[in-house]
Amino acid sequence: MDESMFQIVEGGRYWCALVIRLEDGVDDALLAAVTAATDLSFEEYGSGGFGGETLADVWKAGDNLLMEVECDEVGVKALFVRADTQERAIAIRSTVGEHMSAWSEQMLRTQLADSYADAPKSLVALLMATGGARADDETLDLLQRALDHEDEEVREYAEYAAQVAAELGHPPVVMREAESGEARAE
Repeated sequence: MDESMFQIVEGGRYWCALVIRLEDGVDDALLAAVTAATDLSFEEYGSGGFGGETLADVWKAGDNLLMEVECDEVGVKALFVRADTQERAIAIRSTVGEHMSAWSEQMLRTQLADSYADAPKSLVALLMATGGARADDETLDLLQRALDHEDEEVREYAEYAAQVAAELGHPPVVMREAESGEARAE
């Protein structure tokens, strides 16, 4: 296999994300709404991951990335934004929130503050909601409480969530889709 098909895809420096339902994801309607909000035209770039527990489908517009990221081990999906300006990151994230049910780091943390031990897999969703950026201090405090919890399952999921979060702090490695020009050239 041609190694040049695999690429590390760097995005913009402004990162954010929203956790979404497993059945939701990037579609033509969302891409059109993002274009209307930002004047960016995202095109499917390829599929890959962050080197471990997550898979990602990547759309690209210049230095801007929109990624559908799934951790199938625990059944969590999020849309990640890596944009070249803060304004674009906010606009893309807002558009996602208008088009589907979505949860931010802050929303999930509020929901889980006193109940994470009842659903420890949700700790992975909480950390995925950071989009690979550093978690808020309050989230890190909650994760530490989970790491110190008396229940072994809670501790294991807290460790797993921290592992996933560490992976997501890197750019994804993506196998490129066939270039449209190459596909037509015969």
